[in-house]
Amino acid sequence: MESIPEITGPRAHRRARRSLLGASISLAAIALGACGTSQGAEPERETSYGAAVAVGEGTARAYVETTAGAPVEVGIVLSEAALRGLPDGHAHGGVPMPDGHQIHFYTIPNEERRTIDPGHPLWAERARRLPSPERMPRGYLDGSVLMGVEPELASVPGMGMHWLDPASPELNGQPFTTTFIYGSWDGKPTFAEPMITRAFLETRSDFTAELPAPASPAPGMYYPTSYSVRWDAARAEYRISLGSPVAGS
Repeated sequence: MESIPEITGPRAHRRARRSLLGASISLAAIALGACGTSQGAEPERETSYGAAVAVGEGTARAYVETTAGAPVEVGIVLSEAALRGLPDGHAHGGVPMPDGHQIHFYTIPNEERRTIDPGHPLWAERARRLPSPERMPRGYLDGSVLMGVEPELASVPGMGMHWLDPASPELNGQPFTTTFIYGSWDGKPTFAEPMITRAFLETRSDFTAELPAPASPAPGMYYPTSYSVRWDAARAEYRISLGSPVAGS
């Protein structure tokens, strides 16, 4: 299955064979190539990059790191100029997220994502079909529960249902800096989304947070157990990544 990480729209990386869920988020699926190592040596990391796409006044590109053929990190590299020329705010799932920057890591093909359309005759039926709770990270609730509305009203065109941690600071009266969102549609996980404010990125702080894993990860999928934001002063770029994946079996 092809997976397409996106940054507020543009396609980035198409090397896909297995779904990596976790940065909706999304999570990027990867062509897994085995790395050759000598006997007794630690496996080397290999990094593959997607084509650069225009974001703001700069560029972004997706990447994946593998060790002995297994994914260990997937993410997006943003040039410093990518933060310039962006909108001042973004309405995310009906909730204003001021000065937010969102990155979706999709586990479904772009063609399937385009069918997440309110005009589709099965929109309500598919919106109400949620994944089994054990397939989603512990503690997360779907948007219809948090908003108190029907699933078809809480779902977002082109994305689907958003799942959030109700203990997140921004949902409890605290300032919004970073958060992590998952997505689903038609009964299956579809994306992972780290959301970070532009103001937080501009502090150039290194940040890492742990993520809960599902009680029963879906077979054939990887779920991240952490996400990070790093500033590379030498390259003048930001690196937003999902790491330490747990595989379903």
